[in-house]
Amino acid sequence: MIDVTLLLLFTLIYLVLIGKARDKVSIFNTKCSCASARISRVDLICAFKTGQYNYFGHSGNCAMNVETLSVAINVPADKVYGFVRDPNNLPRWVPFFESVAPGQDGVWNVVTPDGPAGFEFAPDNNLGVLDHRIRFSSGATLINPMRVVANGAGCALMFTVFQNKGMTDARFQEDMRLVEKDLNTIRLLLE
Repeated sequence: MIDVTLLLLFTLIYLVLIGKARDKVSIFNTKCSCASARISRVDLICAFKTGQYNYFGHSGNCAMNVETLSVAINVPADKVYGFVRDPNNLPRWVPFFESVAPGQDGVWNVVTPDGPAGFEFAPDNNLGVLDHRIRFSSGATLINPMRVVANGAGCALMFTVFQNKGMTDARFQEDMRLVEKDLNTIRLLLE
């Protein structure tokens, strides 16, 4: 007998592949009219693996712009995943994090120039999902989608940057420059 979850997973993947899922499946955030409220095939698989639509939920703050930056790394995806997912490595590739220490319930305490913050990865998975949430002491929260996928003997590491309401174009460009620098730092550390 075929497991119902597996059957649903294959059905949704099929719908995504033929481009009809947005009309048929409520997993796509239809309450939000922003162009960024879309889900990737990897997100769809992760939703079924975790029983959640996404790891941290849609914030309701629609982005004005969205860019996904990527870097090719000549290292197997599982090694890159392990390095990035280890919070102790954060200060090595994110200069904004001055230090990191274990916290409670999977949330790590990080020190930034803006003060202390909480850092939390999406649940450990074998799909390369490295989404993470940063909660600043000011109350602001950033949710950052990040993925690593196999690419031959190496991999591609991707990070999605959102231009949220109130963010200037110049600030958005600066955020993309910083993320690109972080991705290249990971590549240089691992290759």
